[in-house]
Amino acid sequence: MSIQKMRAKLPVIIFAMLTLFWLSSTAHALEIYPSLIYRITTEKYKFSYSFFVKNDLPRNSRVTVEIIDLITDEGKFIFNAPDYPFTLKEYVTPSESEFILEPNEQREVTLNFNVPSSFPGGVGSFAVKLRQEGVSQGTVEVRLNYIIPFFIRLKQLPLNYSITVTEVKLQDLNEEKVEGYPDFGTLVRIKFKNNGNGVFIPTGTLDIHSKELKTSVYSHKIESLDLVVFPGKTSTLEFYTPYILPEGTLGFTLQARSFDVETFAQFTFSNNNVANYAVYQFLPDIVLITEKTKNNTFPVKVVNLSPKRAKISVEFNNNLVSVSPKSTTILPFKEYGFNIRTLEKDFDFIGDRLVFGKIFSEGGTEERVIRELMVILRGKVVNPSLDVRKLDKANMSTLRFENNGDCVLTIEILIRGQKVNDEEIVLIPQQVFEVTMDSIIPSSDIIIRFKPYGADKFIERGL
Repeated sequence: MSIQKMRAKLPVIIFAMLTLFWLSSTAHALEIYPSLIYRITTEKYKFSYSFFVKNDLPRNSRVTVEIIDLITDEGKFIFNAPDYPFTLKEYVTPSESEFILEPNEQREVTLNFNVPSSFPGGVGSFAVKLRQEGVSQGTVEVRLNYIIPFFIRLKQLPLNYSITVTEVKLQDLNEEKVEGYPDFGTLVRIKFKNNGNGVFIPTGTLDIHSKELKTSVYSHKIESLDLVVFPGKTSTLEFYTPYILPEGTLGFTLQARSFDVETFAQFTFSNNNVANYAVYQFLPDIVLITEKTKNNTFPVKVVNLSPKRAKISVEFNNNLVSVSPKSTTILPFKEYGFNIRTLEKDFDFIGDRLVFGKIFSEGGTEERVIRELMVILRGKVVNPSLDVRKLDKANMSTLRFENNGDCVLTIEILIRGQKVNDEEIVLIPQQVFEVTMDSIIPSSDIIIRFKPYGADKFIERGL
């Protein structure tokens, strides 16, 4: 399992620019702040804006500043577009085009704007390309390039959006696997075209509705820079939903705000994929019961991730846990709640005892769940223990974890002080789990934190 599989994918269009021109593996050679992407709103045609750069190399650096075009179209980057009407390249001048930075020296870079009142766009774009050359004794030892996008909202000019959809693709991950995504749900790709006069960078929601089932299926939250569509160009929004989208007519509703403009758009898509199966999810899928909480009742939900209506029941693998109600009819894309409690009264044992719940259909067939419902009965004493090994191979580091204690563990991975697993890693006793990084990570940069599931304090260790 790669580390990418454990976190959401970064916005493809803009963040790719920041690494597109790296020509060396040296990290943090030129520190750029306060931001790597700038969105500026102004009511002036003529103004200045500044940012800072700092040399993090242990040698002098020659830095050159160049103003370039910045456009994307169907996933392709365009850095030279002299005829594109919405670029600000010709109207931006840097205060300096070249300078020398000593180690740890910082410099303010000022951009001077002189935009004509006849500019056709409510939002214009360009980029600053910084070229850094680390020089030692007259020899260039390091050469790096950085692209810094700028989006300028010219408030004195009207901003009009006309957003259309040119293509919709739905990929059933239950049938076709895609690296970096779970093996259930749907991968949605929607290609948008911007027929307006400014860059479209929405923040809002995209809701999916089934016409035949007359129900809402999924609401996708669009964060800043998830989607960037340049005027006259197209861009694809890709997102994952755990739901199996139903056959028939799907309605999509986009409600978003880009800069100071609210946008509303609706479109439909005919889905011909037929799903003849159901997938369910428990929320939560882990319940911890201790001596202090053994008399409590614990609410759990079952979520139907499919368009199938079914009568189902929840059953456990032994009689230490009871459930109420035992069965129900669950509608497409809906959920139902039930309560569980333990029949165990004596918690004077060591370690965790695990009970697993499954879902069965009315005909007695075991239905697929994302993860079994796990009920942890925690004894008075637990002995957490974790074996961690690192293997470096093919320019990648793999961490192998084995829970050799007697309780369920929660694990966090820190690299250079930063937590890298956004999703919780949970291991039951004797379970082995591997995480593969994208590069070789020195052991000295890795800290592993683990604790008994539900405990407050982590145990921390290096490699």
